[in-house]
Amino acid sequence: MKAKLVVQVKLQDGETQRVCLIDNAKVRRGSKITLKNSEDPKRRWLVLEVHPVTSPVNPDWHVGGL
Repeated sequence: MKAKLVVQVKLQDGETQRVCLIDNAKVRRGSKITLKNSEDPKRRWLVLEVHPVTSPVNPDWHVGGL
């Protein structure tokens, strides 16, 4: 199975900022994206920063809340 290309992005919509991993290595700073499985999948986020992920990411990992 081919590994997905993953990047870490810093996103902004209004006053809200978010850092997350996405599986679209072609995204660029200044792009507008949506997050398919988020709480509001139609919300459009502005990409502020894009950073490559150097270690493999396990797609089965889930982040827990505080």
